[in-house]
Amino acid sequence: MAAGRGLLGLTLTLGLAGAARAHELGTIRTYADFRKDGTWGIEVFIDREHLPPGFAASPVAAARPIRGLTEALARDRSGWTVAAVANASHVFFDGREVGFEAAWKDPNPSASEPVLRLTGEIPPGASSFAWKNDLSLGT
Repeated sequence: MAAGRGLLGLTLTLGLAGAARAHELGTIRTYADFRKDGTWGIEVFIDREHLPPGFAASPVAAARPIRGLTEALARDRSGWTVAAVANASHVFFDGREVGFEAAWKDPNPSASEPVLRLTGEIPPGASSFAWKNDLSLGT
């Protein structure tokens, strides 16, 4: 891994539907749940206080729609932060990347810990799950 390049991720083996507190670091924490209806969700908690200096200091456009990210919030540093985390998020089942929907839960530009919610469908027969975020968050 290159110096200064962070890689956050979580890997779970799927069993019964349920929830998992799967990964916790100072800057980004995640909570994943897998439902009996065949869907999954990840809440990504972003601790803005512990982001490295200069993180999302310039505009970051969302690569995919993010529910709750209004035009006004997309012009604000809080929106840039949420977009940067969403853009760098990847979800895998059995080693294959899958798409997801993104939403900013309770959008508030003053929140010290915005929450990004990622959701999708569990592929039939999937037995393992991984989420990673390849942001540079320091050394």
